[in-house]
Amino acid sequence: MKEFYNVKSTISASAKKIVGQHGNIEDLHLIMRNIRGTAAYWRTALLDLTAMIKAIGPPTYFVTFSCNDINWIDMRKALLYADRRENAHPEALSINEVQKLIEKYPVVVARQFMNRFNALKS
Repeated sequence: MKEFYNVKSTISASAKKIVGQHGNIEDLHLIMRNIRGTAAYWRTALLDLTAMIKAIGPPTYFVTFSCNDINWIDMRKALLYADRRENAHPEALSINEVQKLIEKYPVVVARQFMNRFNALKS
């Protein structure tokens, strides 16, 4: 719901910025490119990638990683530690409890994922 209000306020601000100082209409693309999912956003992303390929060449590989934050035992341990419940058993947590801890401690999740990623790289 928060994202909806952010987009709504950005669109409202954009509508006010469309008319320039001299009454001419400004480029709407420049304003809408910051709203994720819009055509202007994806056009900007495409232009950025095209420029990168021209500057440094095509990528040799592309890998996407995602976090299994609900099922990783070490993630649960880190979340319990952040919640000052070190003695609780991570296996005994329900999915709802883990989700609440993830929402409460997003930085812990990000750091734990980064630790795993760095261990994979080395």
